[in-house]
Amino acid sequence: MHWYWIVAIAIGAVIVLLAAWRLTFRAGRLDRLHRRMDAAWVSLDQALNQRVEIAERVAQAELPDPASASAIKDSLELERTVADSDFDTRCIAESRVTRELADAFADEGCVADVNDRLGSTGLMDELNSVTRRVEMTRRFYNDAVRATVAVREQRMVRWFHLAGHTPWPHYFDMADSPPAGFGIR
Repeated sequence: MHWYWIVAIAIGAVIVLLAAWRLTFRAGRLDRLHRRMDAAWVSLDQALNQRVEIAERVAQAELPDPASASAIKDSLELERTVADSDFDTRCIAESRVTRELADAFADEGCVADVNDRLGSTGLMDELNSVTRRVEMTRRFYNDAVRATVAVREQRMVRWFHLAGHTPWPHYFDMADSPPAGFGIR
């Protein structure tokens, strides 16, 4: 065997090893991104469930008024029926809950009246906290989805099917702004 064949085989082996290392590195990154996205989804789901629980307590207490409480109850009922369905339907239901809460607590005077009627700020503070948590966790989740999609769209990931059979990530698009009545804290 001539020396140039040995050099060619060595160069080929180095190229194959570098490609394998690159693929392994990319697959590990993709796996970490999927785990980050799953963890963000768990946090978002917990925040949405907490918001439902607190909004239900608000509606049961007929706050801020019986008509608004009834609208909140209706939106919560819709949210419960679609909680395990597809993303788009759940996004719509969660947006409806957000809108009903925003309509019910549209100004700070309304929140102050409720606090006066209850004799404490506990329930409204909980609702404020959980609506802000929903807003933050949805942003974290969508950021994780964006990063995952960016990697999954890379040529190397597609050509070598590094994502395997993992379903394509979906953004969770919903209205999530806290009611104006809570002000900026």
